[in-house]
Amino acid sequence: MERDENLSPLTVKQLERVTHDLRVHQLELEMQNDTLQKTQQELEKMRDRYMDLYDFAPVGYFTLDEKGVIREANLSCAAMLGVDRDALLSQPFSKFVHGEDRDHFYLCLRKLVATNTRGICELRLVPPQGPAIHVHLETVAVGDEETGGAEIRAVIHDVTERKTAEKTLKETEDRYRQMFEDTHSGVAVYEAMDDGAYFVFKDINPAAERISRIRREAAIGKNLLDLFPEMDKFGLVDALRRVWRTGEPEIMPPRYYRDRDREGWRENRLYKLPFGELVAIYDDVTDRVEAEEARHKARKFESFAVMTGGIAHDYNNLLSMILGNVSLALDETELESRILPFLRDAEEASLRAKDLTHRLMLLSKGSAPQKKARSIKETLEACAAKLPPAPNYRLTLSIAKDLRPVLHDPHQLNYAVGNILSNAMEAMPEGGILTLKAENTVMGEAFKNSVAALGHGKYVKISISDQGAGIPRENISKIFDPYFSTKRMGVQKGMGMGLATAYAVTAKHGGRISVQSTVGAGTTVSIFLPALENGECGMRNAEYEEAPFPIPHFVSTGKSEIKRVLLMDDEEMLRKLVQQMLNRLGYDAQTVGDGAEAVRLYKAQKTAGTPFDAVILDLTIKDGMGGVETLKKLMAIDPNVKAVVSSGYFNDPVMSDFRAYGFCGAMPKPYQIAELKTVLGSILPGKAVKSEK
Repeated sequence: MERDENLSPLTVKQLERVTHDLRVHQLELEMQNDTLQKTQQELEKMRDRYMDLYDFAPVGYFTLDEKGVIREANLSCAAMLGVDRDALLSQPFSKFVHGEDRDHFYLCLRKLVATNTRGICELRLVPPQGPAIHVHLETVAVGDEETGGAEIRAVIHDVTERKTAEKTLKETEDRYRQMFEDTHSGVAVYEAMDDGAYFVFKDINPAAERISRIRREAAIGKNLLDLFPEMDKFGLVDALRRVWRTGEPEIMPPRYYRDRDREGWRENRLYKLPFGELVAIYDDVTDRVEAEEARHKARKFESFAVMTGGIAHDYNNLLSMILGNVSLALDETELESRILPFLRDAEEASLRAKDLTHRLMLLSKGSAPQKKARSIKETLEACAAKLPPAPNYRLTLSIAKDLRPVLHDPHQLNYAVGNILSNAMEAMPEGGILTLKAENTVMGEAFKNSVAALGHGKYVKISISDQGAGIPRENISKIFDPYFSTKRMGVQKGMGMGLATAYAVTAKHGGRISVQSTVGAGTTVSIFLPALENGECGMRNAEYEEAPFPIPHFVSTGKSEIKRVLLMDDEEMLRKLVQQMLNRLGYDAQTVGDGAEAVRLYKAQKTAGTPFDAVILDLTIKDGMGGVETLKKLMAIDPNVKAVVSSGYFNDPVMSDFRAYGFCGAMPKPYQIAELKTVLGSILPGKAVKSEK
């Protein structure tokens, strides 16, 4: 630049300074411009970050005008509603609100605009496609400078999963509450206090109220032992402590209970809940306990019956020899003999032993009752008539006039009821009132705890009540066990067979026995027997209605020659004894040890023209053909054979209904010479003539 010669030096310096300042200012402007550009870039980045946060936040953001029209929304909001964001704008938000919730939404909107406050509510939104969702809506109203009105800013949270979980939880709570209220089991909820020192009720269900006889309001908050001090004796508190400390459930053994009008067995099951509470569930398990006792008793009886059957049979054979020899000895003894009283005592003892074998037979497995449909009135009257007279006793007999018939064996039932009556009298040594009652009853739900394992239906109930000392609870389950007795042991007392026999007879009739006893007040023994309708009384017992043999027709020849008798028995000593008895009665007797030999000998004698006039057949032969099968073969040889069946099993069906099996007489073992004479005399015409031998 050329210098103007006319300018002063000062002016030139000033111009240079101004130029320098201009350059500095220009540089500052350039720096400011760079800074502004950087700031704008940062703002844009911040805006992008904000928009990302805004659009992709886990909640929905949107704004509404005062009329509820959507003015702005983020992508999360659009995603919740299942539409594009652009499609949301200018749409009324109520379009997406469930129809049942719209009134609630408009009410909240109006309140928000009117008060400019925050609002919170929950709604169901319905996307154009897909299921409804539950949302938590938070709103705030702010002034809008452009319109002068209010802008509503809103945030929505999708709480569908929470609402679904709450609904499921509510349904579960309702379901379990209903179960808690309706279950027949008693349920009590406890809370442990002072580190398990004691337990208080938190809740009980209606069943627990009924069983424990206490109202829920009176139980809640109370100490268990304050309300039920006996629970300490039963070990419930100790069991609760164990469950509370270990967390392991525990099932307590059933315990017996009795109150004013109920008795039975109860079982407690204890559990610990996740929140530390304890639950006790208790049920009446009387049916189960009594059924288990009945099964246990049945197994014991079955084992005992198998054993007694064999023992009684063998014992009867031995007793037959003893009694038979005694009867022969008596027949040979003069009336003035000094040994006559001893023989009669031996005979009396043998007859008592015979009665004992009869009891064992009733208990044995094979002693099926010979049941016929008839009323038990006569049987009960006979039992009452057999009781020995005593001035301090009074018997009350009560039999319903409309008593249903029962399919029963009168002999066995008489024995069972008679034993119970005898026990009842012995329970009142000072005398008292003895009651024998028979009535119709129906077993159903209302009586399900009355008798174990007894099905629903119609029954005849026989009750024998005394006013004795009663039976201690610990003995009630034992009184029907064979040989259990609290009486002193002896020939007549303390045998422990009477009630066991009654139990066995009742069971074989399809019935059950129950016992109710109060110490100091007396005992009632009840027999329940399945009843028939009155119209069924004329029916025949299907078990025995078909006779396996035709009844033979006997023709008397009128001859008085020696009668020949064939005896079949597998006991050699008994064969010799009976042969002597037959010879003493004037019969010509031969003996064999089994059925095959009896058939062979009978056939041979008939062919030879010297047939047997009668045969005595033992019912059961060890390892051989017994009486029934032998008679079949004999009748094939001689349809008019006269046969007498003999057995130690006095209550076998063949013995009680011998004619249906082709026999014309029966002699239960042991028998005496007089019984042998009577039976043979009834089937053989004429008199027996003594042999010349």
